[in-house]
Amino acid sequence: MNYLGWALLLLGLVLLWPVLGSLLALALTLLGLALALVLGALLVSVGWIFALVLLLLGVFVAALRWALPLGILILGLWLIATASHRAGG
Repeated sequence: MNYLGWALLLLGLVLLWPVLGSLLALALTLLGLALALVLGALLVSVGWIFALVLLLLGVFVAALRWALPLGILILGLWLIATASHRAGG
């Protein structure tokens, strides 16, 4: 695949990322909640640690939802510029 093809693929990922990011955030939240409930029930004294991990995981996913599309967009623009430079444009 040439540079323009990669750029179009990355642009498609940028456009789909809100849906994919939401699904990923939902899956991680449900997994974290299930782990917090199960492990919190088993180890009541350290249940707050799992709540903190869940909170940090949510913040990380929220940051990814903003940073990843921006990084992909910059990479796509660089690939388009490289492709046009190699084509002599």
